[in-house]
Amino acid sequence: MKKTFTLCALALFLLSTSSIFAQVSILNEDLRWNMIFSGWGPTHSFTIKFEGDTLLNNLTYKKVYYSYDSLNVEWVRGEHFIREDDQQRVYTQSIYGDDEQLVFDFSVSLGETIEWLSFEGCPVVVTDIEQVLYPDGVSRKTITLSYPDIFSGGQLTTQWIEGVGNIEVGPLFSAGPICTTDWEVWLLCAYNQGEIFYGLDTPSCFVVDVDDLLIKEGVNVYPNPTNGMLRIDVQASSLNVEQISLYNSIGQRMPVLPPDGQFDELDITALPQGIYYLKVFFDNGQFSMAKVLKTD
Repeated sequence: MKKTFTLCALALFLLSTSSIFAQVSILNEDLRWNMIFSGWGPTHSFTIKFEGDTLLNNLTYKKVYYSYDSLNVEWVRGEHFIREDDQQRVYTQSIYGDDEQLVFDFSVSLGETIEWLSFEGCPVVVTDIEQVLYPDGVSRKTITLSYPDIFSGGQLTTQWIEGVGNIEVGPLFSAGPICTTDWEVWLLCAYNQGEIFYGLDTPSCFVVDVDDLLIKEGVNVYPNPTNGMLRIDVQASSLNVEQISLYNSIGQRMPVLPPDGQFDELDITALPQGIYYLKVFFDNGQFSMAKVLKTD
């Protein structure tokens, strides 16, 4: 009897573990991504969802939809379809019949150079792969990519997350700024069945028609990467800093505060290595963000 009970307990444990670490599809129709556009024109948010099957060239895709109101009352069709194969490779296809594009490959291996993202002088290498438990209780494969900063000669990083896509530009693009590429859209947060599981903080998760709310060049941090003290240089000299917060890569606020109420440095020595996001809030409602790499 004891042996039978032990075997049953082991079977239940393995079943629960396998469900926790099961592959997470980016095509889940319960997922939503809130993005921000900060290029020409007023800064504003929009929401992305994938819904409804479409057969193209004998392959099944989801349709891409966008909503531009914070309540997501109205949705409009986008110009892309998206699919994911059984190897966790994600592809997009435009409605204009252009060639299919590979945007994510969650089956990559540690140390692998991603050839379809790399070009001469810009190798994109997989430097870390781990399972991370997110606030919605789902464990997602999190892949760190490293690539050279051709301007400083240093190394930069970005991440892919199952069910999220790229942590900088969301579910439809492979990478944030890779070497010389810049973007005008950024991921703010992601939801699963209406509950936020990735992102910074809810109040800034949807920006409605606010011109230049996100100040892209408002703050500079150094040294970056750092293994301890982080200096903060606020370049928006005409604005007063109201608050500085630091978040980890899954949107959890870190218990670090500027010493003595000053806003020019943070001591992050005690934090584990990884990617963090510094968010500087100004007294006029605007904010600025910077990515920080913490090393050992």
